[in-house]
Amino acid sequence: MQYNLLTSMSDIVQIYNSEFYFVQSNHLIEARNKTPLTFLEKLIFAKMCAMIDPKDTDFIDYTIYIRDVIEILGITDGGGAYQNIIDAAKKLKSREITIVVKDKESGREEILDTSLVIGVKRAKVTKDAREMYVKLSFHPDLKPYLLQLKNNFTLLDIRNFVRLHSSSTMRIYELLKQYENTNSKQREISLETLKNMLGVTEKYPMYGNFKQKILEEAQRRINESTDISFTFEEVKIGRKVTGIRFKILKKTAVAANTITTTGDVQVLQEPPIRDEITQNQLFNELYAVVKSWNITATTLLHLIEDYAPEVLRSALRLTQKNEKQGKINDNIGGFYIKAVKEGFIDNTERANQEREKRRDTALIKRQYEESREQKAIKQKAILVQLQTKIAMDLLAKDANLKAKAIEKMQNSLFGRTVYDAAISFEENLKSPLFVSAVVSAVMSISPDDFDNIAV
Repeated sequence: MQYNLLTSMSDIVQIYNSEFYFVQSNHLIEARNKTPLTFLEKLIFAKMCAMIDPKDTDFIDYTIYIRDVIEILGITDGGGAYQNIIDAAKKLKSREITIVVKDKESGREEILDTSLVIGVKRAKVTKDAREMYVKLSFHPDLKPYLLQLKNNFTLLDIRNFVRLHSSSTMRIYELLKQYENTNSKQREISLETLKNMLGVTEKYPMYGNFKQKILEEAQRRINESTDISFTFEEVKIGRKVTGIRFKILKKTAVAANTITTTGDVQVLQEPPIRDEITQNQLFNELYAVVKSWNITATTLLHLIEDYAPEVLRSALRLTQKNEKQGKINDNIGGFYIKAVKEGFIDNTERANQEREKRRDTALIKRQYEESREQKAIKQKAILVQLQTKIAMDLLAKDANLKAKAIEKMQNSLFGRTVYDAAISFEENLKSPLFVSAVVSAVMSISPDDFDNIAV
């Protein structure tokens, strides 16, 4: 018997067994914003998407507690945070997008103009602000782009959105994630289309401003704070920029020899240079200065072999600063060597490094926590695949079991929803949701056959 596990069984686990993951149709990702959403509006919409159940065949009212949004944002309860989030939810009702769709009968392209949400309910003011909530529902026009998605969708993680600080950067992140797993890992978008997607055509008519305020800011935020990074180049006709070509890069793991452990988190440490060409470049850069301090070439080469480039450069800047201020006149070379070996650093530079270190530590801690969650998700996906294989093998051996499984499914709402009696059992197996329902039915009929699974 042929059956299709797809990668979809693990995909289903990944997508629907976490409060952070959600999927959107690529048509929705490529929709054009008539006016750009604010950061909070975009975050609330993503939170709604993450609350959709895979079994949903229609939209419901999605209740979002304000305290949950505040927790995702990592901010305190004080200030106007509660009211700002409620105001953002209310404004979502007036936000419209444009999606290019194909008519099912004629095959002609049509333009769909639709709102994102309909009706916004909210709790009356109570003494306990933490019980404040809003209830929202998606506009019915969005059903094909959020419900029962089987292909042509993109998996997203709301935690990456939180780190991006602007809706334009969030939109660019979505557009890049959509092409992350393509062979070329590139995406080219015309400048006019990109501005329309972001809803900033009127705000940034000049390319220079758009590049600085939107593209470069998005590049900095995405590269620093998410699971991907990117570079971009301008597509030109003559001197005029007509498009942007993005190159998408997945983040790579940190090499073992570039980390030390502080508590339970790993802090980046730049290692000494081992590459001969790079060593020569660093030598030429430093020797042009330190030779006047009577430091020999041999001494400098030993320092380059033993200490990281930034240590050498920081000591150089500190020595130059002290020399300029007249604090050292004799044995300047000795001061530099001691500064390298004992890690002397200017107070202003130290403060900057401490800020960078705290930022890096926080980022790596988040990545560490996410990696643990991903490991758990992977293990669960493997368990689902093993359960599916056992169930399919049992069905292949026992003809009566198929009938029992179908009967079992027809006694449940979910089973009846995913089973199409008009087609064969094998055709139904092409649906990952049907496979999931069949496995559950077989496990309930023959539980002993699944007792000894180990992951």
